[in-house]
Amino acid sequence: MSEWLPIETAPKDGTTIDVWLSGRINSNIGFRETDVWWGTVSGQEGQAGWVLIEDDGTEGYVDLLHDSYIVTHWMPLPKPPLT
Repeated sequence: MSEWLPIETAPKDGTTIDVWLSGRINSNIGFRETDVWWGTVSGQEGQAGWVLIEDDGTEGYVDLLHDSYIVTHWMPLPKPPLT
């Protein structure tokens, strides 16, 4: 299993990763956001950030969706199970 790494070391080449969002006021509060990559949301050229797919299938920015949280750490996706 991979360990959490500082977000400053995360790949920004479109690689899909998991990120940890920490509370801006209380850093003991946080949560994991899965399947995130660095890029630009469709239709919002010029504004790069951590992108994810919303429940409705649209793209959104992690940091803009969770104003009370900041992205602090990342880890590679786990390997799929052997079949």
